[in-house]
Amino acid sequence: MSENLAMNATYRVQLTKDFTLRDVAALADYFQALGISHLYLSPVFSSTPGSLHGYDGIDFNAISEERGGEEGLRALDRRMQEKGMKLLLDIVPNHMAADTTNPYWYDVLAKGPNSEFWGFFDMRLVEGKKIRLPVLGDGLERLVRQGDIKLTGLGNKIEVQYYDTIFPLRRESVTALEGKDIENFPADKMLQLLSEQHYELADWREVSDNVSYRRFFDVSGLIGLRVEDENVYAQTHRKLFEILKAMPSIDGVRVDHIDGLADPGAYLELLKQNIDHIWVEKILSPGETMVADWPVMGTSGYEFTQNLNQLLIDREGFAGIEKFWRENVQDKWSDFGDCVRQSKELVLDRLFSAERERLVNLLAMDEADKDDARKFWTGLTVGLPIYRIYYQEGGLTEDDRNWINEACRRAREWDIDFEGLEKQYLPRLLSAETPEVKQALREWAQLSGPAMAKGLEDTSHYRYTPLAALNEVGCGPELEENGADTFYRFINERVKSYPYGLNTTSTHDTKRSEDARHRLYALAEMPREWAGFYRAAATINNKYKADVDRKSVPGPETEYFLYQAILCAWPLDDEEKDGFKSRLQQYMEKSLREAKLETNATENNTAYENAVKEFVAAVLQDDEFAGLAKDFVQRLILCGAATSLTVMALKILSPGVPDIY
Repeated sequence: MSENLAMNATYRVQLTKDFTLRDVAALADYFQALGISHLYLSPVFSSTPGSLHGYDGIDFNAISEERGGEEGLRALDRRMQEKGMKLLLDIVPNHMAADTTNPYWYDVLAKGPNSEFWGFFDMRLVEGKKIRLPVLGDGLERLVRQGDIKLTGLGNKIEVQYYDTIFPLRRESVTALEGKDIENFPADKMLQLLSEQHYELADWREVSDNVSYRRFFDVSGLIGLRVEDENVYAQTHRKLFEILKAMPSIDGVRVDHIDGLADPGAYLELLKQNIDHIWVEKILSPGETMVADWPVMGTSGYEFTQNLNQLLIDREGFAGIEKFWRENVQDKWSDFGDCVRQSKELVLDRLFSAERERLVNLLAMDEADKDDARKFWTGLTVGLPIYRIYYQEGGLTEDDRNWINEACRRAREWDIDFEGLEKQYLPRLLSAETPEVKQALREWAQLSGPAMAKGLEDTSHYRYTPLAALNEVGCGPELEENGADTFYRFINERVKSYPYGLNTTSTHDTKRSEDARHRLYALAEMPREWAGFYRAAATINNKYKADVDRKSVPGPETEYFLYQAILCAWPLDDEEKDGFKSRLQQYMEKSLREAKLETNATENNTAYENAVKEFVAAVLQDDEFAGLAKDFVQRLILCGAATSLTVMALKILSPGVPDIY
């Protein structure tokens, strides 16, 4: 760790084709006037055309031309040196875009296991099956016969075209097609041709039974990389190390999704040989601390927001809100833990069944043993209170064993049959004597994180919403008895262990901006008034509800969630209301799909979603509700503004580095 790191504050900059590296350079005086020492750039390497975020990389050895290219980065470097400022780069070693604009992936699809880049990707093919590409909007045969999938010969290179997406053909297929009329190629022959490729095109909804590669969470468009391989590491980091040497203003990196890697600790040790200052995107669950021997400056800061929540939320008020919510809004879950358990079970069944089945096959003794092995893995994964363990070839650490034992304890509380499964399988897992069990531990570590992320952040946080301000990345609606003591312990530990950890309250990943969240904090100061507002609003807007499948839509939990969304972002100017309506409708559609109760991302209940959108539009046009909302928002605005100033002061004055977004 660099004890003399000159660091005042970071400022996160989101690069796009419309806001490039040169645009950032032009604002250097502004950033300096704010007191920023380090600009923290979103990914600069090439990503899919038009990407708004950059986490879908296609070439680690090229700076994105859309975002300004290498010349733009050099110009920014010179400007930073002039101003005495520094840059942090956001790097993404875990995954790339599974997109044919990615030349490495294109080569794998064209050549299969013969591709020199086959080992780049974390391939997990089911024996006897091809690389499944779940990219189609319908069945393959229907699309071929409709002419939506066809051959193209642009640039004298015969390929498969599906709208704007191109897929390669095997060399043998291309040779056989030369001289043929590819514009009028018969559908039956097209289907036969496709059946001969190293891949199979499939409906995007048909992925759970055959996941051909490790994904980023459940996103089939992002494929996992094997940076644990020496060659892959060298090739994917060559350009990074080159620009680090050439551009003095680059002072460190933030490593995206460190928990996705097979061996995060080994990766960080390698990275440390070339980079002094490393931060990691790592969610620390309650009771979890950073792995002690990781050579990092700290995390990207989610735990700072969690500890602010502990400090600033009124305990008695939140208890009143939660009681009202359970008694008047929903009765599905006894507490938040129950909601998380059900949500994690759901995503394991619906999103990660193929990954779980791989673990079953690695642990089960025979075919008859698989049902029990499946139940064991489910209980262990659902019970694990952190995102993952850090198993290495040398064996399980004491921390790993403690977390596994805690997972088993929780699973026993939920399932009286789990104790027998634990006795049957846990000794084999903890001893890790066979290659199969070692592989199972490695793959489980890369599954439990996605299961937690999708079950907690992307399901439970949209279901269990008495006070939505608490439902943030790295946070949750469980408050310790004394928030001040919790916060003091946190900052005292930060002083000793990670004085350069980022103090973060808003990021590109948070579900709400900090100012919107702080308005909702105020509800805990006035639980009775909030309950009164909800009842009054529900009475006014009851006439706008629709009947869908014999249900009144929206249900109380959706309506309650909607009113929080309205209050935390209510336009201060009436001219903003039309744009607000559109954004709110899109937001509610996303929220409903994430909650996975009446609709979801793969099986849209269009009638339900449309009824909620129509309800949103009607509510925002109702004058009586508008008056009620405006009056109530005025009560929240001052409290929210005061909280925002308090948070900013704490962010700047607390140990750590204030991170501005």
